[in-house]
Amino acid sequence: MTDSAFVPDDPAPSGPPNSPGDAANVFLSGLFAGPVDSKAAEKMRTAGSQMKTLAQEGAFAINEAGFQAYMKACDFFLHGFDSMSLDLQLLSQEAQMGSSDYAGRVATFNTQVANGDNQSMLPNLNKMKIAVETAR
Repeated sequence: MTDSAFVPDDPAPSGPPNSPGDAANVFLSGLFAGPVDSKAAEKMRTAGSQMKTLAQEGAFAINEAGFQAYMKACDFFLHGFDSMSLDLQLLSQEAQMGSSDYAGRVATFNTQVANGDNQSMLPNLNKMKIAVETAR
């Protein structure tokens, strides 16, 4: 575990999950990694789809209380998504931080972190949303 965020001790497996528990572990580890880890967001999307397929095929089942808790967690993320997305869209606009070269570099860096490429926060947050919607 790191000082700044929860990171699972064991990295998520790189291949397809062998069991529903593996799929759920990969899915949840993506939530803990958050939108700053593109690989985790993509694994989360894949695992969410695999988890749903396994459930539809009858490979596992959960009780009603577990299902309600799962749905509540998915809905919590989805309801907060619009707010998080809007905040990141605002951060992707270059802030007026002054006229110095350093201020310009900091403003540009901030926009790159928010939405500069496929590794930045906004695209990864969108991947996470797709993963949660798929697994829901």
